[in-house]
Amino acid sequence: MVAMKTKGEAGETFNVGTRKATAVNRLAGMIFEVNDKTHLKTMHSKPIKGDKKHSCADISKAKNEAPLIPKGLVERGVEGSYKRF
Repeated sequence: MVAMKTKGEAGETFNVGTRKATAVNRLAGMIFEVNDKTHLKTMHSKPIKGDKKHSCADISKAKNEAPLIPKGLVERGVEGSYKRF
């Protein structure tokens, strides 16, 4: 919502995140939990060429231009997204 009120070019993209890396397995577990599907297990396949093993969003543009500052936990974001969609 803050980004929509910020002056700038239409169609700009902002990375948002918590400034901490989150493992895909942890994220999948959170999604299973909010969906009451904790009995499900993640499946793993071979990495695809070009896949990054570790990454973390660079949120400096959002922080400097919007300013968007992460205020919540990943768990709250996953739960909030699930409820909205």
